[in-house]
Amino acid sequence: MKKTIFITGLVVAAIAVMQAKDPVIAPSYAWKMLPPLGLREPSTIDTTLYNYAQESVPSAVSSAYATTGNLGAAGQNMIFFDREPMGEFFFKDALYAWLPSLSTHKFYNTRIPMTLLSYNTGGGKENVQDRLKTTFSGNVNKKAQIGAMIDYIYSKGSYDYQATKDLIWGLSG
Repeated sequence: MKKTIFITGLVVAAIAVMQAKDPVIAPSYAWKMLPPLGLREPSTIDTTLYNYAQESVPSAVSSAYATTGNLGAAGQNMIFFDREPMGEFFFKDALYAWLPSLSTHKFYNTRIPMTLLSYNTGGGKENVQDRLKTTFSGNVNKKAQIGAMIDYIYSKGSYDYQATKDLIWGLSG
């Protein structure tokens, strides 16, 4: 009798395990904001970093980007129709390519914490160019999300007084 109850219990447990479904995890997604109204535009989560080799050179901004020297320095897009409109504080316009804005920032909604990390270096002993860029996103619960972004640029340059050192950071939720 005990053997029959035990075997019946094992069969019921085996059937329950076979019928159990894997938990469904909703996919992660990203979006951008479209100024000036703040409309959402779907975006991709680029974990392979398309054109990664071109990310930390002035040609990543535009094929005709005129810069005053090294990475993170002031510059201007020489294609007139691709330039952004002049801002209220025109000194900021020269650094527009390196400063965060709503049109370039990505917002993420991930079910598991995600970190995108990149480090670029170049130059030699006298012309050092380093860039550390990281993005973090993680959900606290179904309705709350926390995100952080850090972009650190250090570029010494070839000449005196040409060094650039920028720390850009941001939080989102």
